Amino acid sequence: MDYAKIMKFLTSKGEEQEKALDELNPEEVEFVLDRCRAALARRQAAKNGGACND
Repeated sequence: MDYAKIMKFLTSKGEEQEKALDELNPEEVEFVLDRCRAALARRQAAKNGGACND
């Protein structure tokens, strides 16, 4: 897994982000999506005053 490519995707915007996304392999895309899903679950749990068991 190339974390530099992941960081390039996460820190870029617009067309550059699209190009960076194209450079990621499916494993790297899934890694990013997993982290996003976990962050969303934590935010929703905090908003609802509940605990998140991630």
